[in-house]
Parts: sequence; structure tokens; C-alpha cells
Amino acid sequence: VAHANFHEPETVLSLAWCPQKLHLLAAGLSGGHVVIWDCRSPAMPICNFCPHMRAPIQNLTWIDPISLAVAQGEGFALHLDSGKLSRLHGNSGSAKNVDCNCSGVCMIPGAVAAVWNNGKLRLRSLPFETTKGAKDPRLRTKNRPSTLLQ
Repeated sequence: VAHANFHEPETVLSLAWCPQKLHLLAAGLSGGHVVIWDCRSPAMPICNFCPHMRAPIQNLTWIDPISLAVAQGEGFALHLDSGKLSRLHGNSGSAKNVDCNCSGVCMIPGAVAAVWNNGKLRLRSLPFETTKGAKDPRLRTKNRPSTLLQ
């Protein structure tokens, strides 16, 4: 990925334009990173998150200008302003109990649709709460997204 500092090159697997802020572009990478650029000044990404695991980001979509739904592992929503995560799988337990992976995500009116590799479709109504606890320690940002995503 050009202009992003990673130890090893990563392949872009998914891209998403923010419909509410057309200057924002998010990329899901093969090494598990989510990178966000402000296309008005694309020299460097404005945010770099490693939100869940080092698994590829197969698909992502904007929920709103400060949240992304991400198809990786059990699937989650990444809240850029707080750095917190929300599971898309619902209340089915921890990741250890989930025997399938999120294969794709998209927005539908009033909900996030998530498709799983076992063929199930799950809908999470909006808005939904973030998971318990503080900011996920695996989240890393280059800058403060709350000020950059305005």
C-alpha cells in the first residue's frame, strides 16, 4: 500500500468511499489493517487501525462518517472516534464460540447486514452499542480520528 508504513507490503482487498464525506476512502488490507485516507491530501493515511486480528479484511463498508463495518473473523463495527468495537454476530457469545467467519458486510436501511461463511445472514439494527470495556488495545491510530474525520 503506497504511503503507509508497514513492516511488510500488504495487498488491498477492499475499498469503501464514505457516502456522507466523499473525501474519505477506507481500505481493508491483507494483513488485517484498516487504512483511511483524506483524498483531498492523500500523501499519507489519516488513520491506520489494526482492529481485530491479523486476518485479511475481505470487505468493509461505512456505517456513518465515524464507523465502519468490517468483514474479518467474527465481523465487527469499528467506531473511529472512540476506537471501540461492536460485534456484528449479535449476542451469540465470544469469538471462541463462533465457528464461522464473516464473509461480507453491507448497509441496508436501518441495519448492517453480515453474511457468514456457513451461509447465514445476520442483521444488526442501528444504532448498536459498543462492546463492554475500554478501547481495544489492539487498535492503533496514526492520528486522532475524531479531529481528522470532520
